[in-house]
Amino acid sequence: MVGLVLGSIRMPAMISVLKMEPKVAVGTNLAASAIMGAAGLAGHLINSEVDFLVLAIMGSTAMLGAYIGARYTDRFSANTLKLLIGFVLVFVAVVMFLNAASLA
Repeated sequence: MVGLVLGSIRMPAMISVLKMEPKVAVGTNLAASAIMGAAGLAGHLINSEVDFLVLAIMGSTAMLGAYIGARYTDRFSANTLKLLIGFVLVFVAVVMFLNAASLA
């Protein structure tokens, strides 16, 4: 439900183009992703394409991490949040590139 691919484009755009505060952009991005993810989840449930054991394990740990992250967001300045978001996006991009290159 996080919508990583579009969220990794949408959130930086909200920060740089719309000039939103990073913590507001993160929250808005998560809310938008949850709504879009719910629609996708409904389709996958109808097609019986959900592994409920994996969902329970990943969902519970993701919910805990999201809650902790949301609680501590105010402890960082806007610039620090931008820097952390940038590091995460660069890391994900490198991992995706290396995975794609190893498959070629």
